[in-house]
Amino acid sequence: MIGLNSQTSASAVYYVAAMTAGVMGLVGFVFYYLTAPYTLLEIIPMRTAFGALIVALGFIGVAVGGRITQIVIGAACVFLALAQLADRIATDADILLEQGTLLRIAINIHFLLIGLAFLFPPRMAVGRVVWFIAAYFSLALSLVLFAYGWFPDTHNLNLPLPMSFIAVNFLIALTAVMFFARLKWRHEAFKIDTSVLVPASLVSMVGIVIWFSLSAQIIRDIDDRAEILLEQTINNVDARLDEHLSGLRRHAVHWSHLSDQEITLLPDSMAFLEDHPIVVHLALYDANGRLLYEALSPHAHNQAWTVDASRRDPPSEWLDTAFGSEAALVSRESTLNGAPLMYLTTPLVPEPYRGVGTHEPRESLQVVMSLDVLNIVNLPVNRFLDFFTVYAEVSTDLVIATVGEQFQYFKKSEFETQNPYVYARMATLLGVYDRSFYVAMQSTEVIWRSARVNQFVFILSSLFALLLVIVADSNKQLTEERDKLHQLATYDGVTGLVRRDVLEQRLQRMLDEKRRTVYVMFIDLDGFKPINDTIGIALGNDLLSDVGERIRRVGGPNSLVSRFSGDEFILVTESKSSEDLNQLANRLLLEIRQPFVLDGVGIHLTASIGIASADFSEKSAELMIQNADMAMTGAKRSGGNTYLFFAPIMAASYNREVELRARIQEAILNDEFEVYYQPIVATKDAQIIGLEALIRWPQADGSMISPGELIPVAEHTGQILEISDIVFRKAFRDLHQLDATGWFVSLNFSGRLFHRGDIVNRVQYLMENSRVSGKRVHIEVTESIFADDQHRIPEKLRALQKLGLSISIDDFGTGYSSLSMLYKLPLDVIKIDRTFIHELEPESQAYQVAESVIELAQKLNKRVIVEGIETEDQVKFCKEKRCDAIQGFYYYRPMPFSEIQKLAEKAHA
Repeated sequence: MIGLNSQTSASAVYYVAAMTAGVMGLVGFVFYYLTAPYTLLEIIPMRTAFGALIVALGFIGVAVGGRITQIVIGAACVFLALAQLADRIATDADILLEQGTLLRIAINIHFLLIGLAFLFPPRMAVGRVVWFIAAYFSLALSLVLFAYGWFPDTHNLNLPLPMSFIAVNFLIALTAVMFFARLKWRHEAFKIDTSVLVPASLVSMVGIVIWFSLSAQIIRDIDDRAEILLEQTINNVDARLDEHLSGLRRHAVHWSHLSDQEITLLPDSMAFLEDHPIVVHLALYDANGRLLYEALSPHAHNQAWTVDASRRDPPSEWLDTAFGSEAALVSRESTLNGAPLMYLTTPLVPEPYRGVGTHEPRESLQVVMSLDVLNIVNLPVNRFLDFFTVYAEVSTDLVIATVGEQFQYFKKSEFETQNPYVYARMATLLGVYDRSFYVAMQSTEVIWRSARVNQFVFILSSLFALLLVIVADSNKQLTEERDKLHQLATYDGVTGLVRRDVLEQRLQRMLDEKRRTVYVMFIDLDGFKPINDTIGIALGNDLLSDVGERIRRVGGPNSLVSRFSGDEFILVTESKSSEDLNQLANRLLLEIRQPFVLDGVGIHLTASIGIASADFSEKSAELMIQNADMAMTGAKRSGGNTYLFFAPIMAASYNREVELRARIQEAILNDEFEVYYQPIVATKDAQIIGLEALIRWPQADGSMISPGELIPVAEHTGQILEISDIVFRKAFRDLHQLDATGWFVSLNFSGRLFHRGDIVNRVQYLMENSRVSGKRVHIEVTESIFADDQHRIPEKLRALQKLGLSISIDDFGTGYSSLSMLYKLPLDVIKIDRTFIHELEPESQAYQVAESVIELAQKLNKRVIVEGIETEDQVKFCKEKRCDAIQGFYYYRPMPFSEIQKLAEKAHA
């Protein structure tokens, strides 16, 4: 779901949804109390506003971890939902399967699921199931309600009003959002980020207020229309009655001049009836209630009037009461008979008789006009008001509809039950006749039309709020990424110290400012790699971080500390004297020597420090660091755990190394290196059994650069890889030419070769290309390579053994852990270093160690070769100890291959 992939945005969306629900509840309360007393319709019921507040508080409680709040609100929601469901099923049992009833039941079920979700947090297994069901139920119900809003049942007035449906639908959609957000990040705490939350919440709240305002406008509009219709109906009815009563009065005056014979005929009454079609009939009564005259209107169509004359006669009691005055009455009996009549009466007082011989006054009469009630109140339908039906009160407990194809009357209680939304007004007709008129809403379609449009305020404000969340979160992430990039560009990720390039820039600025007291201390940890390999990368990084912190602490606030690379650190300081530097260096060495405790394991370190001043840097940060590096290298060569100050002579040695590096590369390209061989002979008969290949670098003047000078530089620069490749190719080529001798060749392997992933395949390729058997190749390694890598190197040695090669350990006994190597590592040959046979006195420690190692190697079935043999006594010692082979100047010195060929020819002569 969009907006939930980031924890920050998911948190903001969750809180915006919860706050929106809460604000909807609060605004719902406000509008209820502001509008409910003055309008018939309500925007949302009080229970909906209350439910919105409960939902908001419950979800906020889930987010902040208020367990008691969740339980209380959850239990309340479950109780209320079950009560509503029970009441709904009991009340609407006869219409249980109607669309509107099913929707209301679904809404109650949704409220029940919300309560259960509050009781069971999403971190619980059962809670996760409840939240999953509730989330998808909320989403589905929200879509169903949205679809229902476009095809509603507009004539079922017992359903909630459209505004309520839309408000509930919006709340359900909000709960779906909160369910999905919490499910996705159920194991993470939601934190409030005001920069993301505030703008989105304001937009959502503004949308709610606008929606409530628009909904209030709809209600006011409906109220105004109802008032208009009531006003029109009352005015029209009163005008019609007044018109007919006025006409009756005029005729009464006219009829008062007639003679007794004429008055019993009312000769123009039929014309009156013809001109007034809603008049059913006219009647003339004397003071005793005796009917003197009646005329039935030709427009009278109801058989209740035409067939049975008694049904059109006014009630005698009313006539007696009204005699001599004007009065009006709607007959209850006629209404119950389905032909409601309204009686208007006015007195008719004839003039005194003017005939000859008499002066007696004439008696008063009463004219009664019967009107068709339905025609009185039946008004033209206004499409603007066609969703209303007008009703009129005909008696204290009877109400009739003023429109419709068939006459209907209702008792008051029945009318109120069938019409929940009714506007009423008491009207005084003809100035004396009080009756109530009603306007009842028969359809909610007009409200739905406006409500459907208004719901897009919710949709648009929600989408805009979501967009603000996404944009704000994206901006925040971009800011954080920018800060991270700045952090990465400025500080080391492992130690938090400034990076090397940043330190160089700051150091250069210090030099440009002519601070002549600037010093650089280059600090390198002694033997860190085997420790790092042992404890692992993670703890190794923690160790480097602790070292950096100690260096920073010792250096003080005015120093600049950087991790240069790997286990190397640089400290830039401004000391006033060499004594200050000596104290600082000693404190650093002491602090680093203090045990480090990581994961319950104590680790001991030492360091080598090189110190350089700006005096020899020529205002160059790079050269100053280089000088400190050279001094550190000198300290490390001195055994480590010490410090040295840079001296110009160190630069000369460094420059020599740089020059040698360049010359080595030229020698590789020009194929200047040669391979010399020193024969290895069998101890028992001094016969050559193998050769050790040795690199030689002849110069143009006939001299040679010592391997002791060449190899360390090549090892340091990595050029040893190319040099080794040259030696291997030439040695295999030469060995192939000595195929008849059966001799083996022993090749010295640098530790760097084992870091090449293809070394095994490379050796195999060179042997196959030279047609050399692996049984004739020995690989010589030193003890030191196992200190660098105790896992991959043995694996590669075993892979070489599978090719038939023998593995020799050279200079055995000069390193550490020698005895354990004899049985732990894949070794075939042990080469005893010359230092152990230099003194052959039986009482000497060297003699005893050599004797013990030889005996141990033989017991472990390892072949023993002793190197450095120069005297007869040494040869005798080797024979006594039954060593397999010996090598040294006593027999042969290293020689070029041309001389080896002569020895081979001589051996087979």
